[in-house]
Order: sequence, then C-alpha cells, then structure tokens
Amino acid sequence: MRNKTFFIVFYLILIFIAAIFIRFYHLSLFEFKYDQLAAILLGNQAHQAHFLINHGMNSGVGFDNPPFFIYLMGVLTYFTNNPYLLTAFFTIINLAALFIAIGYFYKFMPASYALLSATFLAFSPAFTIYSSNIWAQCSLPIILVLFNIIFCKFIQEEKPAYYIILVLLAGVCAQIHMSGFFLFIGLLIAGFKYRAKFKKLHIFLIIGLLFVMFLPYIYYILIQGGHGAVFAYAGKDKDIPWNIFRSHWRMSSLDYFRPFFRDEFFNILRRFWGFWGLILYLFTFIIPVLFTIGFAFYVRFLIKTKSIFNKNDLSYPLPFQVSGFLLTVITLGYLVFQIRTPLHYLIVLFPCYAVITGFTAWRLWHYKSVRISTFISIIATVLLLVTFLRFLDVAGGHWRGYGPSYKFLNDLRGKIEQLAQREEFCPDLRLTGPKEGKFDEGAIRFILAGDHVCKSGAKLMPIDLKINWDNKEMRYNYTLVNGE
Repeated sequence: MRNKTFFIVFYLILIFIAAIFIRFYHLSLFEFKYDQLAAILLGNQAHQAHFLINHGMNSGVGFDNPPFFIYLMGVLTYFTNNPYLLTAFFTIINLAALFIAIGYFYKFMPASYALLSATFLAFSPAFTIYSSNIWAQCSLPIILVLFNIIFCKFIQEEKPAYYIILVLLAGVCAQIHMSGFFLFIGLLIAGFKYRAKFKKLHIFLIIGLLFVMFLPYIYYILIQGGHGAVFAYAGKDKDIPWNIFRSHWRMSSLDYFRPFFRDEFFNILRRFWGFWGLILYLFTFIIPVLFTIGFAFYVRFLIKTKSIFNKNDLSYPLPFQVSGFLLTVITLGYLVFQIRTPLHYLIVLFPCYAVITGFTAWRLWHYKSVRISTFISIIATVLLLVTFLRFLDVAGGHWRGYGPSYKFLNDLRGKIEQLAQREEFCPDLRLTGPKEGKFDEGAIRFILAGDHVCKSGAKLMPIDLKINWDNKEMRYNYTLVNGE
C-alpha cells in the first residue's frame, strides 16, 4: 500500500512538473490584443481613481461586466504595466489552480480515477492556452476549483456553512465575469434540494452578503443607467446558441486549436509531422469521445438514482456528480438565455471536462482496448499540443485569431531600440500591418513602445515597420528601416 501511494504521488508530481514546463514555454508566446490592453489601461484607471469604480469592461452580450476583474488589474498595474509580468501572474495562479485540482482529485476520487483526471487536466490544450492570458475568465480557475471542493464537502456533510461559502465564491466569479452568474442557478437547485438544512437566519445572511458584494454593480445598473443595455439585450431577437455542444467538444480536446488556425490547421500538422500528423490527430479524438460517453454516464446516474446528488453511491464519486451537474446547469443556462458561447466563456466549467473524461476511462479501464486507446490518445494530444506551441514560436503567432505573439513583438521592440540608438534618438514608429486577420495596432504599439521614455530634446527618428503574414512560409515577416 505504501509503494502504491508513493507511485501515485510521484506520478501526480511528475505531470504537474511537465505542465509547468509547457505553460512557461507558452508564457513568452501569449497573445496580446485589444482585450488585454484594455484590461491594463482600465487597471491603471482603477488605481488612479482609488478603486472607486462600479463596473468593468463591456461584455460580449453588450453590457458591462461587474468590476472585480478591474479591481484585480488595478492592484497589479499599480506595480507594473509590463504585459510579460502580468501574464506571468496569471500563469502562476493557474498553475496553483492545477495544483489544488490535483489535490482535490487525490482526496475525493479513487486513485486511478484521480490519475486519469489529473493527466487530462494537466495537458488540456484549452487550459494550457488560457493559463497564460490577461483575461477576466483566466482568473477564474483557482476560484472554481475551490468551488468544486466546497460543493463536494457540502454534499458530504450538508452543512449550511459550506453553502454560504459556495455563494460567496460564486459571487466572486460572477463579479469577475458574467459566466459566473450561471453558478447561482446550480446553487438555487442545490439549495432547494437541501432546504431542510437551512434556517431563516442563513437565508438572510446569504442575501445580505450578496447585496453588499454586488452593491457597486447594483448602483451602476439601477442608478447610473446600466439597465439600458441590459434591456436592449433582452429585447433583441436571438438564436439559440446550439454551437455550445461543439464548444464542449473543443474544450475537451485538441480541436480547441481549430478556431485558432482554421483552414491552416492541417497544413501545420503536415508541416511538422507529414502524413503522421493526421494519424496523431485522429488518435486525439478518443479523449472527446470519452468525455461524451462520460456525460452519458451522468445521465444514467440521474435516471438510476432519481436524484441530482447521492453521496452514498460510490460508483459515481462526488466530483463526477458535481461536474455533471454544473455542465448540465451551465449549458442549459446559455441555451435558455440565448447567449453565444465563445470557448473562453466555458472556462467557468474548470475542472469539469477533465473529471467527466477521466470518469469514462476509469469505469472502462478493465477493457484492454480502453487502456491502450486512452494511453495513445494522451500521448498524441501532448505531442500535438507541443507541436502547436512550437508553431506559434516559430511563426511568431498566427494571422487568424491569435495575432503576432508577445515574443515576436518583444524581439521587434529590441531591434527598434537598437536602430534608434535609444540614448540619442526618439523612435517615431510608422506601423503597417496585414490587410487581413487579427492585427490590433494599439496593442502592438503598446508592446513595441508603450513605456519608452525619450530623453528631453532627443531628435525624432522616423522608423518604418511593416509586418506581414507569409502564406507560403506560414510565419510573420517584417521589414524595419530608418524612415529618414
């Protein structure tokens, strides 16, 4: 038993270390566009206004988010505006989220189930990319894994104190990004199931805490006119976002990269792997299939137990019950409220994809074919994950949705400073970008010369910089010359 425990802990540490290397490799390659720049600028405004703000950035549904993410950015930008250091902060807190999630799996799951779920989470393509981004949703995973842990404790012990903590954690998530509001739907359902455990004092306490937490945002919505955008969105004719099911598939698999590279996805595979790239890609499909079967297992659990939770059914561990419940509730929330679901809106389901996928592999592990296919799929996914990160490194980003990477732009910044001979001249940058694709000029200028301070009386040196995407070489190229 001692040897088995040592092996489990050793393996979990090993995959965590591997995840650290992969995420820090991606750290220098992160994308930096309008949203990331806006977060920094709003953070500066927040600390300059002594944090007396009551809403955040405009959301994809047309009205402003609550202010907690801007509070966070206000604290961070008080110390630095350097995008690399800010992204490093998000990388570190997301590695902390992964570490806590691995501990959560180890404590609440059978050993082999914990090992499988931890592996799927550590090498998740979506979570790897989102670990290194200055984005509101990317600050959610560490709160969400605590939410999942406390949810399991609440089901186990049925103590109102755990439920109050859940409400507070959901409140923080909702104040960071609106996807967190769907957590309250789940909490209302769970609260109704365990309503006998609550006293009136608990209900008044919950309402009071939420009112205080949301007071600045409530003031903005009701008093400062924020309700106008809310009603405008509610009155729009909207289609039901059926694409959420495709989004679930992509969030659970290597297909996460398809929207990034679109029609060049397979060209990248061929460039690095030749014919074997397609074979490896086909093997990666096993993981999202496991995820789909895992959700079918959850539906079976609901039918079998006729209850949303059952702490005594050890064949369906509590993390699986909670993950299936949250996946169902949040999916229905997006569908009912007809909110489109870009992939990053589903970060609110961290770490549910890995838990549901791992459940299928664990339940079917006695089949040799499942063991072999799962092992091959994990290897294929890791190899192609590293391949796509390597491509972003070599290509300097991608013209479709990623834009020029930070590493590419930071290298350019060094060349600009060298050309301008920083001690004597002040660069006057004249920037030209590609006609197609993602090219946020303001964000690019921020990296190239955002904190450059010219010496008093320094002579201006016009510098012409043209960045273009080479379709044949599949990489960013540039020309940089003295414009005089």
